[in-house]
Amino acid sequence: MEPIQAYFKSENDAEAAKADLQRLKTERVMVDSIPEDQKDASLIPINNPGAGAGTVGVVGSGEAGISTEEREKEFTHIVEGEVEEREYEQALNILKRHKGYQLKD
Repeated sequence: MEPIQAYFKSENDAEAAKADLQRLKTERVMVDSIPEDQKDASLIPINNPGAGAGTVGVVGSGEAGISTEEREKEFTHIVEGEVEEREYEQALNILKRHKGYQLKD
């Protein structure tokens, strides 16, 4: 199993991503509010060129290619869990389609 973690700007986006992830072989997938100590993390869109594989995350104020409006909207929810290794790419595509972000390396 591979860990997945994605940050979202709305509970609706997070719940929709979780629902789609349920079609894959997953374990312990859950939606939760982002803890206050993680709200200032630097995040990039999932599958952004140069993003490392692994966990998914908040946009820093200088992030290239991200509009000011996108940067200013606060991330509110996180989806975490595990997915079967052979379905990891599918999981990332689901998270990307639902506007998920990952932690910037």
